[in-house]
Amino acid sequence: MAYCYRCERPFRTLLALNQHTYDSSKHHMCPECTGDFKTLYELREHLVDEHDGCPECYDIFDSESDLQDHLFEEHNMCSICNQFFKSPSNLKYHQLVHREKTVKCFACYRMFVTKSAMVLHLEEGTCKPGIDVDVIDDLATDCYESHKYLDNDGDYKCPTCAKYFRFMSGLLQHAESDSCDETLRWKHGPLAVFLRFLKTRV
Repeated sequence: MAYCYRCERPFRTLLALNQHTYDSSKHHMCPECTGDFKTLYELREHLVDEHDGCPECYDIFDSESDLQDHLFEEHNMCSICNQFFKSPSNLKYHQLVHREKTVKCFACYRMFVTKSAMVLHLEEGTCKPGIDVDVIDDLATDCYESHKYLDNDGDYKCPTCAKYFRFMSGLLQHAESDSCDETLRWKHGPLAVFLRFLKTRV
């Protein structure tokens, strides 16, 4: 007679007990050794600490550095806080929280990580009185490069991939991402021109 002390259940055979430990939600078995853990968290910690194993897919690696490379490349793990993300773009967006705020608001003292975040701050009306999304939209229309990022109906459109956005901040965030080749780094680009125009008007 076999017995599971954790679940307080008897089993007729050792084979039945083994099957129970692999099937039960109260047992989390290590694929590399005989370790049996109460929680999935404990199993994942064990895999990483004892076997250089991936806590996401349970693959085992020859070294800690190989494991780290795998986590970064296959599971989009943040190298700073070790959180996992569903896609590289989600990881990149998350990594903004770790970046230093170097972008100063054009109208107040506040600092931001990105230019799109600064423009969103202006659109939301949280800056000085009189600046809100309507003002930003009007200035976007007044800029001499507006025909490159506004369509005939006045909707924001990426100059490169023609994707539409409701707000200028969304278009700028798109340009800051890797979604397409549009960028704010080219000083003669229409969005970079708009930002310089905006700076002189708010």
